[in-house]
Amino acid sequence: MKSARKIREFPPLAIWRGIAVSFGLLTLIFGLLYGAEFVPQNHPVLRSVIQSVAALLLTSGIVSLILNLLVRKQLATFWLSAIGVKESVDESGLNDICLDFYAYDFGILIREAKKIDAYVIHADKWIGNRINDFREFLSYESHELRICFLSEDSLCAPVLSKEFNYKEGQLSSKIDNSIKAIKSLIEEIEKTERHTAWVRVWKQCRTPKYTYYRFDDRFVFVPYNLASARSVIPVFVFDKKSGGVSDFLEKEFDHVLADHASLFYDSRMKGQAPSNEAAG
Repeated sequence: MKSARKIREFPPLAIWRGIAVSFGLLTLIFGLLYGAEFVPQNHPVLRSVIQSVAALLLTSGIVSLILNLLVRKQLATFWLSAIGVKESVDESGLNDICLDFYAYDFGILIREAKKIDAYVIHADKWIGNRINDFREFLSYESHELRICFLSEDSLCAPVLSKEFNYKEGQLSSKIDNSIKAIKSLIEEIEKTERHTAWVRVWKQCRTPKYTYYRFDDRFVFVPYNLASARSVIPVFVFDKKSGGVSDFLEKEFDHVLADHASLFYDSRMKGQAPSNEAAG
């Protein structure tokens, strides 16, 4: 599966500094070679020294460029390992960090995943902005979507509504909109006589402490902001790794479904009505 990590580009300032340093080095080398031609014939040692310095600068510059192009990543890994950072990153399974949740490319993860889990409050915009990605994902019978929403009957629902500045009933409406969007996609695909993905929706009453998404073996953790003012929310992406952060996220989600949530919708339970009450 392709990563949602965007290609890291050199900062413009670093690029211009690199160009300036390269130009200055070339100027110095050609200056030395040109100046060596004016050294009197009775000073062959001086001329040889100047030419050797120019050759050394040219050679070292080329070697440095090759090293940066070919082994820069390995060198960075070496230094991170030397100061103990790489070991911690490896143990956690950390794959990527994006500083802005709204700029993170979830679309490619949705389209290329076979199994998706999500633990959210209402995900109204998150699902709505990616409806085409979900349409593609749900068009495969072998795919599976498990999503757990906050129940509108939760004791924390009024508190969260107040913190989000929602009007009365707005939180419930957003939850319903997300569920209806998913169900409508299932119905739309079924009209084409195609088999759809297996979709299950739960509701739970526990106070949410973070948002969680899983795309096959990639786990996405999104914290909530504490301040009332809107702030940029980071995204932490982990690969599945035994003993890593993925273990905690996966087990927590499974425990919530088993102990604190009630099944609200199952796309393969035609004609049956799952319990509509979320566990406490």
